[in-house]
Amino acid sequence: MSSADQRYNFLIERRGDYSQKDRFVFTEMELNRMRWRSRRGMLELDLLLLPFFEEEFTHLDEREQATFVRLLEQDDPDLLLWFSFKASPDDPELASLVNKILDRVQP
Repeated sequence: MSSADQRYNFLIERRGDYSQKDRFVFTEMELNRMRWRSRRGMLELDLLLLPFFEEEFTHLDEREQATFVRLLEQDDPDLLLWFSFKASPDDPELASLVNKILDRVQP
């Protein structure tokens, strides 16, 4: 398993359990992997996730970055339901991030 894979798995396993001393500086390879995972194959999701990742991800705090990584682990049909207001995530952190992403594109 590569170093990038290990760090990605670490983020998934921690699921937002971060203390102030935990600071993540992502390598270019890790950022590229997340950029690639932001491309979903559904135009509706691509138009939301990829620009958010490219413009906002590095400005998020560690908890929100970990939540974004978890968001990328979700199935496309669930994401589409959440972003079209037909359902909402049970996880409050995911729900907050979905709203943050939607706020960027709504007037």
